[in-house]
Amino acid sequence: MQENEFVNGFVARIGDMSEEELARIKEELSIFVSGWDVKKRSTELAIYEESPVAYKAYLVTKKIEGRSPKTLDLYKLVLEDMLRTIRKDLAAITTNDLRFYLYSLKDQRKISDRTLDHRRLIISGFFTWCYDEKYIPSNPAVSLSPIKYEIKPRKPLSDIQMERLRDACKTAREKAILEVLYATGCRCSELVGLKRDDVDLKTREVKLYGKGRKHRKSYINARAEIALKNYFAERDDFQEWLFVSERKPHRQMTNSGIEKIIHILGDRADIKDAYPHRIRHTFATDALNRGMPVTDLQVLLGHENIDTTTIYAKASQLNISTNHQKYVV
Repeated sequence: MQENEFVNGFVARIGDMSEEELARIKEELSIFVSGWDVKKRSTELAIYEESPVAYKAYLVTKKIEGRSPKTLDLYKLVLEDMLRTIRKDLAAITTNDLRFYLYSLKDQRKISDRTLDHRRLIISGFFTWCYDEKYIPSNPAVSLSPIKYEIKPRKPLSDIQMERLRDACKTAREKAILEVLYATGCRCSELVGLKRDDVDLKTREVKLYGKGRKHRKSYINARAEIALKNYFAERDDFQEWLFVSERKPHRQMTNSGIEKIIHILGDRADIKDAYPHRIRHTFATDALNRGMPVTDLQVLLGHENIDTTTIYAKASQLNISTNHQKYVV
């Protein structure tokens, strides 16, 4: 078995973890097995012999449609695990096969209902595509009902916690990373992809390349501008990337590198669950609390659906309480 098939199969069997955590495990495991010769037992049935055309064509189609490498990797993990577990020709898979598979995920791997429903959506999307493209005579996923799960409110950082994170910064790079994340509300992957030329310190405009391969603009504030100028003043390299590793040859930073820095800042500031996306939550909640229209926030966050943006409005109970006291007397 090739190394990447081993890594994908292993990561797919991991239980309730976020996409970011799965991606990091996959990255580290890929590095680890690169020095090993990994072979599959000849007695096992390779999934690519069962449905090579439809499976490969589906992934190619999604790549053409603009799905990110991270999303494509997740599709591979979920679909390969499903096919490997059911061990049937694609056209012979039934609704009950899929139900038993999802049940086994819940029962044996103890994954959450939210993660289970996410996997159901990926599987349903695959079979719907296969049916529409005439690879299978019927769609076994059409009768799979959504799996209900509790939507926990996203908890932003408080003003005090943000200040503690700022105080925890020991280098100009740490300060600049934190301030740009907060000022722009960008995703971790978008921050990693930023180049120096993408930031105009005069106009404070930032060109982001985000989800779905779409470009959009955001902006930095005075704090982020000063932090970046201080960081640039210390740089002794000619790399085009906005944020680079501390050691030479100063390579482009990775998602895991940014996540590690924010986690370290959280440890120093005694803040649990400090991660880049929580800073994005904080940016969105603070913007709404201070009066930004939700449609403007939608543009800044790069959300296609405004319902995704209104999640932050629902989480902002403090603002609702304040307005109630102000207007209902």
